[in-house]
Amino acid sequence: MALRTRTETSLVPQATPFLFLLQASSMLNLIATTPLSDVAPLRFDGWLRLGRGLILARVNDDPITHLLRHAEQLDTYWSQLTFASTFIFLFIALVAVGARLYYRHLKGINMG
Repeated sequence: MALRTRTETSLVPQATPFLFLLQASSMLNLIATTPLSDVAPLRFDGWLRLGRGLILARVNDDPITHLLRHAEQLDTYWSQLTFASTFIFLFIALVAVGARLYYRHLKGINMG
């Protein structure tokens, strides 16, 4: 059996269920996070392309570039979430310590 050259192979990767679900979820995330002001001027010039079970953000992007772009966005979201959750945790800890001190203060007033 002869080896196939690059020109003979398809440039579009074969769709797998995992790849389809991963790209569909990233596309839904892109649609859900797009501001309404950006949606109005959009034209159907390749923004969405459905075919062979693939959902691509842009016609010229390959799936790997598309997934890497979303991985960078997720990394940014994760760092923002980590930063915010740190302050939320510190606020809850401060409220808990303050409530404990206030409870001890009230307990001391009632005992004394």
